[in-house]
Amino acid sequence: MKRQLILISGLFLCIACYAQKFQYGITSHIAINQPKKYRTHIGWAIGFIGEYNFNQNRIGNFYFTSKLKISEKGWKDDIYDIEEEKHTRTTHTYYLEIPISIGYKLIINTKSNIFFDFGPYLAYGLFGNYNIDYAELENDKKDLFTCGAYKRFDFGYQGNIGINITNFQIGIGAVQSIIKPTKDMWNLENPKEKSYLLNISYFFNR
Repeated sequence: MKRQLILISGLFLCIACYAQKFQYGITSHIAINQPKKYRTHIGWAIGFIGEYNFNQNRIGNFYFTSKLKISEKGWKDDIYDIEEEKHTRTTHTYYLEIPISIGYKLIINTKSNIFFDFGPYLAYGLFGNYNIDYAELENDKKDLFTCGAYKRFDFGYQGNIGINITNFQIGIGAVQSIIKPTKDMWNLENPKEKSYLLNISYFFNR
């Protein structure tokens, strides 16, 4: 009986220690999408964040973090009608995105720290479309991923820096894709993603 109590107590202690190291919450960002040779588009994302903290010393600690989020990306460019008048084409694409990073936290005090992290991301295209600000030009309502304009998968790298204050995390970041996203009917386009982020997250169990 004593052995069972010791084992159960040890199990709960391990769970408690793990819970202290693993933190989770919700996350979002506003993005300035700025592909090379294309105009700026404001995107967004919302989802979940998880973070595992390794043993802390007097200066700080390493940590592993990942997110699962729905991300809206896009770009703008200029096109011309038959009278050579300029119009704006705006493209919207929506992804399920998973960034994975290793980072380090520098302790400020017991309730706050500065963090920076870096790592790859993988994204799967869900759906997308484009529109043109001119009624007589066709606005294609077809899904860009199913009609042969966009590749389903995107891959690249990203980095972030910011501050943790109690349950909140606020930071800025940059994202760079290494894959040309378009194909077939849009093969001449190359809006490879380059974005700057303003991130905010809230952790439930800090």
